[in-house]
Amino acid sequence: MNIHVLQYIRIPNLSLLRMQRLAKTLIRDRPDQTNDAIDMAAADLESHIKTVDAALTSRLQASNTELLKSEGNFDRATDGLWLYLIRVLESAEAYAHPGLDALPEELAVTADLAAARAIAAKARRLRQRLFGSLGGAFTQYSYVEQVESMAAIHRLISDEGLRDELVAVVGPQLPTLLEACQQHYETMVSNRLGREQNLVGDLRELRHELRWCIVQYNNAICTLLRRDQPETEKVVEQALRAVISVRARNRVSSDRSTEEMLDELDTPDDELGELEVPNELDVPAGLV
Repeated sequence: MNIHVLQYIRIPNLSLLRMQRLAKTLIRDRPDQTNDAIDMAAADLESHIKTVDAALTSRLQASNTELLKSEGNFDRATDGLWLYLIRVLESAEAYAHPGLDALPEELAVTADLAAARAIAAKARRLRQRLFGSLGGAFTQYSYVEQVESMAAIHRLISDEGLRDELVAVVGPQLPTLLEACQQHYETMVSNRLGREQNLVGDLRELRHELRWCIVQYNNAICTLLRRDQPETEKVVEQALRAVISVRARNRVSSDRSTEEMLDELDTPDDELGELEVPNELDVPAGLV
């Protein structure tokens, strides 16, 4: 009998969802022949499976709270204000339309066309200086990217003394409201980052614990091996076939399809999906 125990014990570095599916498959394939070591390891593994299930459920519940809805609504409102500012600046440039040269001098004086065109010139300079060729594209960035983009615009207004000029074109209310929104947006992103860091830490720790439990279970199953009883290797191989499959799949070249690789475990594609904790801060802000 040629026993390679390490092929049954070692497992590659898997995502939490793949690790969870592997653990459940091992419990499903638990052999009829057991001993105290296997029973204890199986009980520990089942306990950790339940803990991970509860954590994943809590994560889904947390991702659909009223808090996230409120944050998304605030983001969209802030986006709307910035896009409105751009439209106001663009609209003010209408004062510079050359067609207005057709106004008789007396009417141009009555309408104070010169002052209107001065506003148009300010609006054009402000729009080009603050938003450049990208316009309001930053409103579709991720939360982190957007908050930094908005902060850069506010700094530019402050550093170059553009606020008075901006107020002269659009009035005081919109710049003041955008400043207030920036303060709250920064707080919101910091809070989201804190939640994300806590979530990543919690799930990473769960993954480490689950991996340890799987290895201990695999070790316990290997206590069934007997060199003088070749049939015991078949028992262990059947009980740990999921581990062998995962190890083999991990060595497969990247051009092999996911469907082909998943067939060996006989589990649905979505149940083996990746989970390194999707970063909510990387989602385009306008889509959350």
